[in-house]
Amino acid sequence: MKKTWKSVACLSAALLLVLSAACTSRLVLSTPEGSLEEILDRLYETVEIDEGMKGWLREGLATEPITAEKAEYFLGIPLPDSVVEGIASEPVMSGSAFSVCLLRVKDGTDTEALAKQIRNNVNTFKWVCVGVEKENVRTLCAGNVILLAVTEDSKAFVKAFRALAQ
Repeated sequence: MKKTWKSVACLSAALLLVLSAACTSRLVLSTPEGSLEEILDRLYETVEIDEGMKGWLREGLATEPITAEKAEYFLGIPLPDSVVEGIASEPVMSGSAFSVCLLRVKDGTDTEALAKQIRNNVNTFKWVCVGVEKENVRTLCAGNVILLAVTEDSKAFVKAFRALAQ
């Protein structure tokens, strides 16, 4: 009987050790270095998408600041006080639904909660004749920078942003 209890105790301890290691090994993303424009440029350089779309990223997009007047258009919510700065990158003229936004927020901001609020409220059919389904809206927080990707290729943009933040 003593051996059984010892075995159970050892197995329990081993299981707790494995579970705690799994919990603490969650990847912590640091804030990518540089201005939001520099981060966006590196994101576009490193994202794994087809070459045709890469060319379109270089030539067919306009980047502008996210102001209080335009926040609801880009983010689906009024500009929170916690946002220090933001930029949005969208097509100049296109039949494709595409938007990539970066926000820098004040230290201490609950970035996950803000990202979730944006993800839940962004208008995925704000363009005249095109849009993306909600499952193609992704956000990722890295330090005090939030990525919002509204595009059919949103997984690729999240993956590239994650790589920039490691």
